Amino acid sequence: MTTSADEVTLATIADRLDGLTDLFRRRLLEDRAKNSMLDSLQSKLERAERIQSAEALRPLVTRVAMVIERLQSAPSTEDLRYSIIEELEDLLHLFGVTPIEAVEDVDPRRHEIVSVTGDGTRLRVGELVRAGYEKDGVVLRPARITAIRVGAGRPDADDDWVGDA
Repeated sequence: MTTSADEVTLATIADRLDGLTDLFRRRLLEDRAKNSMLDSLQSKLERAERIQSAEALRPLVTRVAMVIERLQSAPSTEDLRYSIIEELEDLLHLFGVTPIEAVEDVDPRRHEIVSVTGDGTRLRVGELVRAGYEKDGVVLRPARITAIRVGAGRPDADDDWVGDA
């Protein structure tokens, strides 16, 4: 009886092994199908993101193209220059980009100082040299300014002075 018990045990083990092998193969096929589906969804998502990104640029491209066309077709005049500056500022505003104000205390995060005059201890914006821009508090391009030292340290200092800008 020992032999038949061994045979039954081997047969049972073989059946279990066959069942596990079959289960393993089914799971592998399911995993491949899921991976294939995930790859397909990832590909669709990437395509949708590319389309959305391009669509987000459409207003920018359209407006810049119009400015380029105007520059190419119109004679260069002072009125054209100011008109194009206005259009470009409107375009930046369309994307939520705003100019950095230059009538305030110097903010090293928002201002790039090109020169400093005066003897005081406080730095104030003197003159705007180049416009700067920010979006939602993030500086995209610092404003270049001249700075003037005001306040204690200069007997004729006016702490309320805000500069020329």
